[in-house]
Amino acid sequence: MNPRLQAVIDRAEKLPDADQEALAAVIEEELEECEWEALTQRPGSRAFHDELRAELREAEERGKLEEIKGDTFG
Repeated sequence: MNPRLQAVIDRAEKLPDADQEALAAVIEEELEECEWEALTQRPGSRAFHDELRAELREAEERGKLEEIKGDTFG
């Protein structure tokens, strides 16, 4: 862990539990975004998404896609 992050965590430990919970939720959400961004930017992921996009375009051109309305297809 780098020193800046450790200093922030040390400060957060002094907060009341409710504030720590709120801060943890914000940090967790940010971590999930960073992890998702890293995952989707991998060369293999980019190739997969490119292929998936091409398949979806083909299916759309053939009229094989169904519109999603709410939680149902139709």
